[in-house]
Amino acid sequence: MKAVMRTAVRLLRSFGIFVYREEITPAAKLLRRIEDRLISRAGGILHIGAHFGQEAKRYSLLNVPVLWIEANPETYDVLIRTISHLPNQSARNFLLGDVEDIDVVFHLTSNDSASSSILQPKSETSKHFHLVGDLVLTMRRLDSVLTEVEAAKYRHWVIDVQGAELLVLTGAGDLLNHCQSLLIEAKRESFYQNGVPFYEIRDFLIRHGFINLWEVDLSAEENILFVRTGS
Repeated sequence: MKAVMRTAVRLLRSFGIFVYREEITPAAKLLRRIEDRLISRAGGILHIGAHFGQEAKRYSLLNVPVLWIEANPETYDVLIRTISHLPNQSARNFLLGDVEDIDVVFHLTSNDSASSSILQPKSETSKHFHLVGDLVLTMRRLDSVLTEVEAAKYRHWVIDVQGAELLVLTGAGDLLNHCQSLLIEAKRESFYQNGVPFYEIRDFLIRHGFINLWEVDLSAEENILFVRTGS
């Protein structure tokens, strides 16, 4: 763990980020500061799993282009209204995965569709949300809906797709080479049936040249940043 942290600190220094934390500094605030600097360095954000675009105003303050991708057509309509007055932000309505042009069932959830997924939730998640319906959507691969030129504009990625993160990363293909930094949610076990546990996502990203900036306590949900080594 110490070796990972030393490598992470060296990587952050290469981005001009020097990290120290006072005891009174909340971890979430520190994460936000680091991510903001990485976003500024990356020059643009690709946010997959946009929901209503809750981060849109924050992104606007960073003055970088943002491309949102949202699967649910109804949620997408709200997203469009959210970003309509914000410069340099656009959105596309696609369900992303690892296979191109197949129909899949998208399960809608009761919490304003925030936990909707192509995966069925496990029974123990019922205290947080429940299913309210299904949609049949066409799965697309990221490397079929985004060009190399476009991908080069958005080098900080945020992926929040409710258990299907590894499918989206796989479907990115060579476009992943344009990603310089990435924020993804960590859980010890997925809330969804057949959802991929965090360590598999971490191992995939390490094989593709990334390193997680810190080890996390997987007893709870936590967002974790990855940075491409040699950036």
